[in-house]
Amino acid sequence: DAKDAKDPKEQQVRRYAYEYLIAVYGADKLNDFAKAEPVAKELIALDPTDPSTYRILAKLYEDQGRNDDAERELLKAVDVKPSDPLGYQTLAGFYQKLGDFEKTINAWIKRAEVEPKNPEAWHTIGAYYQTKVFTDKRLSKPVALDLTMKALEAEDKALALSPDYYEAVTYKNILLRQEALYVNDPAKVKALLAE
Repeated sequence: DAKDAKDPKEQQVRRYAYEYLIAVYGADKLNDFAKAEPVAKELIALDPTDPSTYRILAKLYEDQGRNDDAERELLKAVDVKPSDPLGYQTLAGFYQKLGDFEKTINAWIKRAEVEPKNPEAWHTIGAYYQTKVFTDKRLSKPVALDLTMKALEAEDKALALSPDYYEAVTYKNILLRQEALYVNDPAKVKALLAE
């Protein structure tokens, strides 16, 4: 049993063995969830402070369509290492697949909060808001404008960290044009388009 291995090198060897078994028995390779789940749980028992082990189990659950179980494991991954941006990125990707915009954007925001000096983290938030406004035709004008302003705020944070960040510059351009669509004042529209 992996938990019984006291020597750090022995623990690492066993961990690699379990990771190999997950790779072999992973649902996407063999579709044998019954074999993969206990191996993933053994990995967690080996080191309950390692967030990657919870993400492994979450992926197995997700592949089985067990989204509540997958979400629980992804949240555990964040709980054991709240400073790890990958935990929030994985959670955001999971929520995006489910089509839950609120949970997706909240996960991206938490990721940016743990990486406040990473311009890409802020740009990602801006891009998600922009995509929501551009693709969701059910949004009212005030909601679309509010989300556009949140996107601009995120892109401004990215640009404050990296003024030459090409993607943020590009998105800010798109967002200013998008904002102009929701503004009724012709002078303000002209100013936005000029900016």
